[in-house]
Amino acid sequence: MSYIGNEPGVTNFIFGVDRFNGTGACTQFTLTRTTDDANTVEVLVNSIQQDPINSYSVSGGVITFTEAPSSGANNIVVVYRATSVISFTNVTTAQINDGAVTLSKLAPGVIPSTVAVFNTANAAFLQANTPSHVANSAAIYANGAFTAANAASATDTTQNNSIIAAFTAANTPSHVANSAAIYANGAFTAANTKAATASPTFTGTVVMANANTTVINVQSQLEVYGRAFQNIITLADANTITMNLAQTNNFSVTLGGNRVLANVANSTPGQSGFIVVRQDGTGSRTLSYGTGWRFPSNSAPILTTTANAVDLIVYTATTTSNVIAQALLSVT
Repeated sequence: MSYIGNEPGVTNFIFGVDRFNGTGACTQFTLTRTTDDANTVEVLVNSIQQDPINSYSVSGGVITFTEAPSSGANNIVVVYRATSVISFTNVTTAQINDGAVTLSKLAPGVIPSTVAVFNTANAAFLQANTPSHVANSAAIYANGAFTAANAASATDTTQNNSIIAAFTAANTPSHVANSAAIYANGAFTAANTKAATASPTFTGTVVMANANTTVINVQSQLEVYGRAFQNIITLADANTITMNLAQTNNFSVTLGGNRVLANVANSTPGQSGFIVVRQDGTGSRTLSYGTGWRFPSNSAPILTTTANAVDLIVYTATTTSNVIAQALLSVT
C-alpha cells in the first residue's frame, strides 16, 4: 500500500502486569515500563479499579497515588494496555484531498457500531446500578465507557446522543438509593402506626429501651394481674445518708455508726415507699433526720439499738422535699 509522504512507523506497547505490596504509607511505586500517560495503564487496589483522574498519576515510569494504598501482599496491580501508535512525520493537511478519507477506508473496529457502543455504556450503567457496588466505582466505570464511546462516535450525532443519555443514567445511582429509602421509610411509618392500635395484647416479657428513663403515663386506670414490685437499692453507710427517689422508692441501709438521714432527693409528690434500717453487729447506732422528714406528733422515732436489729420506716412524699413517715420498730 502506498502512502503520502513517509511511511508511518508503528510502536507496539506490549501488554503486561506489575504488582506491588502496599504499606499504608508509600504513595510512589516504580513501574517496569516507562510511560507518562495514566491512560496507558489500569490500576487496581484491593481488586477495586482506581480513577486515573482523581486517584493516581504517572510520570517518568513512576506511579504516584493521591492517598497511600493500604498494606497488603500484591494488593496493587498495574495492567499495561496493549496499544499501537501510528506516527507520520511529513504529512500535512494540504497533501490530503478533500473527501479522501471515508469510513470505508478505516480498518474494521476503529469506529464501533452503535449497538456495540451502546452495549458498553449499558453494561456500565448496570454496574453502577447494582446496590452492592460502591457508587464511586460505578461512576469510574461509566466515565471510562463514556469517554471511549464518545471519542469513537464523534462522527455520529444520533449515536453520541444515545451514549450521553446512557452515561447520565449510569452516573446518577442515587435515584435507586433514594427510591429504596422512600419505600423503607414508608414501611417504618406503617409499622410504627401499629402501636396505636386500640387495646393491644402483649405476650411474654415486654422490654422497653432505656428502661431507667422511660416514663409510662396511664391516663385512666391501670390493672395488674399478678406480681407488681419495685427493686430495693442498698445505700452505702456514711455520716449522711440520702435517698435518691429518681432511682427507686425502696431502700435499705446498715448503720455502722450514728448517722443522719438527709432530706430525700428528686422526689415527686405522691411517691411512697420504705427504707429498711439495720443495726450492725455492734448495735447502739442512732439515726437523726433532715428537716424534710415529718413524723406523727412531730416526734422522730427512736430506733431499736440491739445488734443486728431491723426497723422499717415507711414514707409518702407530699412535696419535692418533704415526706410524711412512720417507723415500724423491731421487725426482725
